[in-house]
Amino acid sequence: MELDDLPDGERLWWTFASRAALDRASGADGWGFDPEQRVLRHDLGDGTRVRMQRLYNGRFVLWGTAAGTAPRPSWSGLPGWVSSDAVHRWFDEVGGTFIAWHARDGWDTATPEADVVGPVQPLLADDLPEGLIDAAAGADSEALRVIVPGDAGAALEILRAARANTAPVQGRVRALLATEIRAQMRSSPERDRVLPQRPVMLVRWVRVAVPVRGFTFMTYADGDRLAEVPRNHRLPDQSHASLVNLLTQLHYEEGDAASGHWLFARVRFDGINVHFDRCFDSRPAWFTHEGPSLEALSAEMSRRTPIWRPAWARLLP
Repeated sequence: MELDDLPDGERLWWTFASRAALDRASGADGWGFDPEQRVLRHDLGDGTRVRMQRLYNGRFVLWGTAAGTAPRPSWSGLPGWVSSDAVHRWFDEVGGTFIAWHARDGWDTATPEADVVGPVQPLLADDLPEGLIDAAAGADSEALRVIVPGDAGAALEILRAARANTAPVQGRVRALLATEIRAQMRSSPERDRVLPQRPVMLVRWVRVAVPVRGFTFMTYADGDRLAEVPRNHRLPDQSHASLVNLLTQLHYEEGDAASGHWLFARVRFDGINVHFDRCFDSRPAWFTHEGPSLEALSAEMSRRTPIWRPAWARLLP
């Protein structure tokens, strides 16, 4: 069996959880679930140890240490979202020999030379009670009480914890994830929303407000408000306040329930003409500041219909 032959992450998770539940019901301790770390575990008698963690957005990571194999404490080739605190701790303190992860595109690994499938084979043995995996994944408590031998209540406790807990986006992961998302946003193409290059209300504002001879003003959407880049303009207070109000209105009016609202905007005035740049799907080269939080990006993408979400949105927590 090859890595690609493994069941998808969701199925493997519930297979793993079912075995942990059976072990708990029988009073054994070879399989288990750590609710604090949100990690399923299996320790074999030969020293092989397997761990699996359920992350956000249907992602899973599978790792461990195979008996008789030298640890491989390397992070080369790992996507940022894989690097949870539990995975970091294992590689730093124990030294993993294999790691694989599952997302929408299937299984992948940073240890292609290592045997990932071998340590996982006990998970896949055809000896589970019929219907157990489907009952566990479907939260069918009544069916589980009939299927599980021994202490069904203890088994249900494991399965409820496995269902309720996914690993949060932790500090170290957040930094890696934010860096990876921003890099992908930089190269993301903008889809045409057929908006005017110079909105009429902005042109009128320039004529009425009579701003300074030239300025550049940048803003970005952070949740339900527009945030400014500090010290990014040379506008009098009154003109500044009216421009913020205008952009807030534009942000609302140019948005759409399906295709979303813009994330970044820039107003440039050279003393003669006004220029307006906005980005819905990418992080423009002219924006070099902190920008929206991961939570704000997640909220914006969740409001859009799937076809209007750029590829980098799949990485969001």
